[in-house]
Amino acid sequence: MHFKYLGSFISYNLRDDFDIDTRIKKAGMAMGALKHFFNNKHVDTYTKHLIFKAIPLNLLLWGCEAWTLREEHYVKLESFLQRSIRNILNITMTQVQEGHIKREHTREMFYGIADIRTAIAARQLSFIGKAVRNRTPNLPARLMITACCNHRRPSERPQLHNKDTLVSNLVLLFERIKYVNIDAKGNLKDWIKYAQDASIWKELIRCMLDPQRKLPDRPNWESRNSSNTGANSQSNPSGQRQEQSGPRRERTGRRPPPRASRDEEPTNRQWNPEGVGRNLFDSFGVLGLGFGATEMEVKTAYRMLALRYHPDKNDPEITGMNRDQATAHFQLD
Repeated sequence: MHFKYLGSFISYNLRDDFDIDTRIKKAGMAMGALKHFFNNKHVDTYTKHLIFKAIPLNLLLWGCEAWTLREEHYVKLESFLQRSIRNILNITMTQVQEGHIKREHTREMFYGIADIRTAIAARQLSFIGKAVRNRTPNLPARLMITACCNHRRPSERPQLHNKDTLVSNLVLLFERIKYVNIDAKGNLKDWIKYAQDASIWKELIRCMLDPQRKLPDRPNWESRNSSNTGANSQSNPSGQRQEQSGPRRERTGRRPPPRASRDEEPTNRQWNPEGVGRNLFDSFGVLGLGFGATEMEVKTAYRMLALRYHPDKNDPEITGMNRDQATAHFQLD
């Protein structure tokens, strides 16, 4: 059973085999549709290279940012990449066998296109960098970074997950940088500062895609932090005046009504049962929550009350009602 969302398939077994096979089929259909274009002798190879990266390769790697890949997946995807390049360059398998043409030579003839492992790593690392730099709290993509925590695992080899792919991509990204050591757990302290700097992170990804590209200089984080602090102070020279003007606005302006905290006990505030479902104060009060309660807290409190007042779970010592009264109380009006 598979669920399709935004073009990608989520399988019931939490594996990406079906989605990867579907991506290969989609990219193969695109190669078939572009067959006459790639066989056209009047189109130069560089234009074919750009079109291949724009359409078939994008279809092949659509949604790869969330893939958890095994070695057999890399073999499937790399085989499709090599087969497509050979078709565009009109290289037959006989020529490959007789000329001992390796995969590296095939990619080099196609303007040095990156292998599939590096291409996937570039997309996943670019996505990770955006998730790290995003300031939105409780973002699902940002919560994915918690996979780097050192959770306990079963004694046998567990199923691969995003952390394994992320660690292997980080090792590939910092392979040429000797002063950065990525351990087997992918600790945040080893790479988080680089991901927080958009310019350095993007340049490292470009160097990973192009090994001949010059690596950026080793950043000095202390000087960067001091320069950012100085820039913030220069951009706000009247900081003291703003601090002094803040209380004035509070005195002259209209203050907002006080909000209840999560720790406050609504049961001590005399909520009205008739107002439940009609206003927030009484609706949160019957649940024993404040206005600052999260959606998960509301659902949990609702389930606990539903279990407490369910006729089959009724406890007269707690509810003060017999079975008939509990049944009438539980039914909706």
